[in-house]
Amino acid sequence: MKRRSSRLWRAFTTGLFGYAVLAPLGAALAQTQAADDEAASVVSPSPAPPDNGVRGEFQFGSYGRVVVASDLDGGAGKEVNVVSFGPRLQESPYLELDLAYALRTNTDAEFKTVITAALVNAMFHYDGDFDGEIALRNAFVEASGFGVEGLSFWAGSRMYRGDDIYLLNFWPMDNLNTVGGGTRYAFTPDMSLAVHFGANRLDNRLQFQNVAVPAPTFGTENRILNDRLRPIVSARWEHLFHELAPGVGMKYVVWGDFQRLGEGVTRDNNDVEIELPTDTGYTLGAQVGAWGFTPNGFANLFFRYSRGLAVAGELNIPTAGLATDRTYASASLVRLGTSFNAESRWIGVTGGAYMQWFSDADDVNYDRDDYAEGVFAVRPAIFITDHFHQAFEISYQRRVPEGLSPRTDSYLEPAILQFGFMPTLSLGRGMYRRPVLRIIYAASLLNAGARDLFPEGDPRHEASTQHFLGLGAEWWFNSSTYR
Repeated sequence: MKRRSSRLWRAFTTGLFGYAVLAPLGAALAQTQAADDEAASVVSPSPAPPDNGVRGEFQFGSYGRVVVASDLDGGAGKEVNVVSFGPRLQESPYLELDLAYALRTNTDAEFKTVITAALVNAMFHYDGDFDGEIALRNAFVEASGFGVEGLSFWAGSRMYRGDDIYLLNFWPMDNLNTVGGGTRYAFTPDMSLAVHFGANRLDNRLQFQNVAVPAPTFGTENRILNDRLRPIVSARWEHLFHELAPGVGMKYVVWGDFQRLGEGVTRDNNDVEIELPTDTGYTLGAQVGAWGFTPNGFANLFFRYSRGLAVAGELNIPTAGLATDRTYASASLVRLGTSFNAESRWIGVTGGAYMQWFSDADDVNYDRDDYAEGVFAVRPAIFITDHFHQAFEISYQRRVPEGLSPRTDSYLEPAILQFGFMPTLSLGRGMYRRPVLRIIYAASLLNAGARDLFPEGDPRHEASTQHFLGLGAEWWFNSSTYR
């Protein structure tokens, strides 16, 4: 009994000691926690990361068209043209996806990255082929606002061009596809000079070729036989004049480019090596434009003179029509073109035309490869409502060759007269409002010379009237290429 009482006493005194020691400590801890909770309730949130002065803006744009058509004879709708750049009424599907990201600093400097991917022959739902073609049309960075007002620089891959003739779907004066860089300086907001330097090296044995040679140990290895880089230099001067009359402005543009291929050597299919001489070319161009004489009205006149390599274009190397020294330097091209648009609330009309005279570099005077050609296209439209429009189109194209037809051994001038009819659903009133949905009907009247261009048995060779009935869509928005 005494032992049990002793154990109870020790437990009691131990508990009392623990309470005496731990109670104040617990109270202190409770006060500390309360103070921490109170402080947490009044302390400001963590400050945001410091602003580095850079603001980003993303932009997505696109140009595209999709058309499916019949020739009303059991086949697909077919394009029929006898000139280099015919009316686009029977155009094929095409798509561009345009991505841009601009970074601006608090010093007003801007660095803009533009990437444009183009897709052709990519209509899987139509042809069942899951392997379309992709081209990188733009991939460049442009810098501006870094201390010199009006000065900008760019470098990369770029579609480098000015105004087009929409109904003929081409750029009559300045149109380069280049990898390089350039600079633009605006002396005033309305007067600027742009200079560019670029190059290409086409996958063509006349410009680049590998050949197999014996390896030092076993088998073969490739060595570069031909490597001819093609430098391209261009300059563009533009001057705008505003308010020559109320709301009316004008501009003029002067353009020039130069390109060169150095010496080289290539090997043909018979393993014969051929010496390639230095070749050059240049273009001189001018444009006069006006705008504002009607709502969304504009008119342009274009002139282009090309010589040598520039006649063939930067993405081609001529293999026919060469001079005896295997150069293309004496080839020439003269082109005149126009585009226009005029609108009111209820009607609109847009159009385009060009004529050009081409001569290759050989000394054959009566050569079918030398020719003159011309085309015009006019598209009037009635804006029945804000969104339903009825458009029409008429065009005429003709080529005048300097030689005889190889099929008939007679002189023929290919020509086509075309009529179009297009009920259209549009984003709004106007000839260039997009997107649009439209039914397209075109009747093309081919003369004997036009039919002679197609092989016997081809539907375009057999019938003097070709039909095209299709359903199509076209759009563009936020595009760095189509503005």
